[in-house]
Amino acid sequence: MEIILKDYIEYYKIRMQRYESDTIFAYSYKTEKALYDCISSVKSMEELQQSKASEFGKLAVENGVALAKDEAACRLAFYKKEKEEIYAKGQQELLEKITAATEAYSIATIVNEVMSKNNIEITIDTLWPIDFFSMIDVLEKIEICQKAIVPDNWKADIQQLEKGYIQHIQDQTKASLKSIRNYKPDWKINYEILWEQRHRKKNPLPDSMLKQRIAEHQQYCKAFV
Repeated sequence: MEIILKDYIEYYKIRMQRYESDTIFAYSYKTEKALYDCISSVKSMEELQQSKASEFGKLAVENGVALAKDEAACRLAFYKKEKEEIYAKGQQELLEKITAATEAYSIATIVNEVMSKNNIEITIDTLWPIDFFSMIDVLEKIEICQKAIVPDNWKADIQQLEKGYIQHIQDQTKASLKSIRNYKPDWKINYEILWEQRHRKKNPLPDSMLKQRIAEHQQYCKAFV
């Protein structure tokens, strides 16, 4: 047997063994075994390059598809467990579309297209909760100003400070709207999304306090929300 062919067979054997008994890479193991079986069945490199070339090329594409499927399935299971619905959506779409790949380049094309689309969905879903939660400390400062007991000669200063904080909330909300609408022009503020686990878990406020801060934000921004 040619040395180069022997090395090829050993290489694909090691690749196959890497995924053996690994439930996460079940698809990959199946196609790696098919590649190994194909190359180990030939007697020379000439036979591989001629009579087995088409079969080997097809198996190589199937192997790439299998790896993409295994990775997507693993991520999908994790995102579903963590209730990360938007991340899960991208992996689900990838699983549905990746089997259409018939060439090596089309695997990368499909993955890039699906992930680019999903990244935009993730950005849209993430920006508003991040911006809202970052405004909570300012909403707290507004409440402090409103409840502060101060001498009469300080009241005007406190009122001016409160006005400045409210203006900050309005300006930041307008900036958030503008940023998100760069991706989705018809997007509107959705307070309900703040309660979904993927966002709620990122803020330690008790439910009653979060409800209060949402109501305050609605009050200060009702003119344009």
